[in-house]
Amino acid sequence: LGATPLRGEREALTAALADATDGDMADVVFEATGNAACTRLTTELVASAGRIVLIGWNKGPVEVDTVTLMRKEAEVFTSRNSTGAFPAVLRLLADDVIDAPRMITHRFLLDEAAEAMALLDGGREPSLKVVLAGN
Repeated sequence: LGATPLRGEREALTAALADATDGDMADVVFEATGNAACTRLTTELVASAGRIVLIGWNKGPVEVDTVTLMRKEAEVFTSRNSTGAFPAVLRLLADDVIDAPRMITHRFLLDEAAEAMALLDGGREPSLKVVLAGN
């Protein structure tokens, strides 16, 4: 689907990404570990005008290279997961208190993922939950 899994220490990872992208780096970088070093690394890995999505929960404030962010004109987005709420929500779903099918506003086949993402990014029509299903 366009994602390139890469592993390694900071220098090796940065070099592997540069090699895989002909030096352009990643259009989107997801940081899901909550590790401060990984959070700091996102500014090196993101492409010019790219996006950084912070999902992992850091234990405390993290110093980030704002000069590189500004030079690259990268965007930073955040997300928050609330795992403590999941059991209660699952009970509400099981008891039919929440009308889950009504929340799904769009369905796409897996090979239509680009169209689904365009819908989410474009905002051309309201969408709440978009589901991708196998072909």
